[in-house]
Amino acid sequence: MRPLLLIYLMLTTLNSAYAEVNSSDNKTETIVVTLSRDQQSVVENARAIDVIDQISIEQTNHQHIKQLLNQVAGVQFHRNSGQEYLAAIRSPVLTGAGACGGFLMLENGIPIRPSAMCNVNELFEAHHQLAQSIEILKGPATSAYGANGLHGVINILTPSVATNSAEASLTFGSHKFAKLQLTNNFENWNTGLTLVKDGGFRDNSGFEQQLFTAKHTSSKTNYDQTSWLTLFNLDQDTAGYLVGSNAYKDKILI
Repeated sequence: MRPLLLIYLMLTTLNSAYAEVNSSDNKTETIVVTLSRDQQSVVENARAIDVIDQISIEQTNHQHIKQLLNQVAGVQFHRNSGQEYLAAIRSPVLTGAGACGGFLMLENGIPIRPSAMCNVNELFEAHHQLAQSIEILKGPATSAYGANGLHGVINILTPSVATNSAEASLTFGSHKFAKLQLTNNFENWNTGLTLVKDGGFRDNSGFEQQLFTAKHTSSKTNYDQTSWLTLFNLDQDTAGYLVGSNAYKDKILI
């Protein structure tokens, strides 16, 4: 009698264990992924983020974007002719197609160029001279920023609408550099104009550039609306190479 009772108890235990394992195998795990584009504190974000504030931008009064961005650790922009550059954000200095698709350039959170039409010199088109701040995300970007953020993201934030005021500044520098900046704020409008002329630090590398930004904000009962328009024009001489037999020996050419 006891052996039969013992066998019965063993079979009952094995059946319960099998039912539990079988039930666990059939259980479907649910993974929920959430994403938010709301404002977050840099301290609370796990990503490597740096912010260049408006005071730093005004104090730097940069002639080229590299003079501003290279203040951030892990960022290295190399200046080429005129306003051209090659970027590096926690990466090698990339050229060609790699430089085009490796970094995502934004203005107010919107890509300056579509993914299929990126350009290594996209910051030509951003009015960074009068930016309110610049955000730099170092390392691969999240899906919130779409494609092209393989090595990092740079977000240019245009000035917010302030109280009625107008300012003007004029800067002179070496190599016939001159920059005029005008800003004006009235009612719900903010406008900024930058005119730059540079003779270039080497032959045939000067440029003239004009940028204009108009920004409008309005508040409704159920929503806030912000609209802006940035126009730019760049007339640049890109320095070429010495050509001809033994051209490097010609003191006039070099």
